Amino acid sequence: MAALGLALAALTACDNVDENERFSGPVDITPKKNVLIEDFTGQRCSNCPMAAEELKSIQTAFGADHVIAVAIHGGALGVSEADRPTIGLANEQGEQLYNHWGVTDQPIGLVDRTAGLQSFTNWFGLAVKRLIMEPKADLTLQQPAYDPATRTLNLQIGATGHENLDAKLQIWLTESNLVRLQTMPAEWGGGNNKDYVHNHVFRTAVNDLLGDELVLQAGQARTLDYTCTLNEGWQPENMAVLAILYSEDEGVIQVAEQPILTSTTN
Repeated sequence: MAALGLALAALTACDNVDENERFSGPVDITPKKNVLIEDFTGQRCSNCPMAAEELKSIQTAFGADHVIAVAIHGGALGVSEADRPTIGLANEQGEQLYNHWGVTDQPIGLVDRTAGLQSFTNWFGLAVKRLIMEPKADLTLQQPAYDPATRTLNLQIGATGHENLDAKLQIWLTESNLVRLQTMPAEWGGGNNKDYVHNHVFRTAVNDLLGDELVLQAGQARTLDYTCTLNEGWQPENMAVLAILYSEDEGVIQVAEQPILTSTTN
């Protein structure tokens, strides 16, 4: 089934996609590592909701704890938060990521930062290939310590190498359940949906946008601490912390996600 997913034809951004041509179905695997899917999206991109649905299907198939999603808004079809603060989800750091990866079309994405930018019809098969790989490192995210009075967030990330690695560590924040404008696919009725729910939206990088250098020896464990302050308007109960360990040669070595609040910390 994974081969079938990989064989699907790639699509250009915002081309019409026949939903019957998109791969979906059970794949009986046991994930060994987590996979990061970065969805470069825009609120004026009519086919971007299709990519979001495909991403949701992949998470349903393998578990949201194994398939970590982030929706990066920007590009020509994005709506700037700076220009329209009550509507827009695109921000300056997101635009920097668009430039860094050379994103010019939407929807398009990266699966573990391997195989380059890919149509969402290819994400499933690429995710399967990465999920069954032996991880070269482990990442652990302790439950964040959040102070609602100051909106300060204290983070502790553990990294353990299984091989010698010269990598970078990124710490990002995402937010879900954001009800904002979205242009819809023609197949789904078209038009602008003001009640569309956006999930996994990239909000900010806690450390350097492209990550801090992190060298690990085989068997070495390191603990890193970070602090940040949440912007006014961000809802911590809908937010998560992402830790991404990657290198140019390896792509995403490991990724982990942790909600800022849990049922015991609400």
